[in-house]
Amino acid sequence: MDELYIQDTIYLLLVHLLGESELIIDWLYFADVVAIVEKLATVKHKLLVLSGKGGVGKSTFSVQLSARRLVSLS
Repeated sequence: MDELYIQDTIYLLLVHLLGESELIIDWLYFADVVAIVEKLATVKHKLLVLSGKGGVGKSTFSVQLSARRLVSLS
């Protein structure tokens, strides 16, 4: 995958989600972002769990959801 294409795509996605005034990208970590995007490309279903506040149970929810999914597959 072309690195510039990925960088532009990520930038446009973040502008769409956050708005340009909110967007600050530290391109020093761009190689890490590219690696994550490439790994996620092989994942069929993705679910984003996020909150603007800490301590609301994102990790607990994610673990419980994963455990429930695992049980349902067995």
